[in-house]
Amino acid sequence: KRILEVCKQTPSTKHWLPTRESKLLALMDPAIIPPNLIIRLSATKVDGAAGKSWPWTSTVSTEGKTCPAPDQGGKCQSCRQCWDRSVKNVQYAKH
Repeated sequence: KRILEVCKQTPSTKHWLPTRESKLLALMDPAIIPPNLIIRLSATKVDGAAGKSWPWTSTVSTEGKTCPAPDQGGKCQSCRQCWDRSVKNVQYAKH
């Protein structure tokens, strides 16, 4: 609740919250999440699925990636996939 309140109080800042707390997210309605916050449910294992219980997820893979940071000196640069709600899953390369 406090995180949601901070996001509501800072509408011009985009917030990204990766978590493995699937049980907590199961109790939440994604509709109550402020538009400037994205909560990504992270997979618990490399090459594992993050589950289908939450609309935004992230995974770590040994076979590919969608995150360009490793090819950009560890920087996001212009990429904003992690904060983009239209991106359902962000796939990070195992490192």
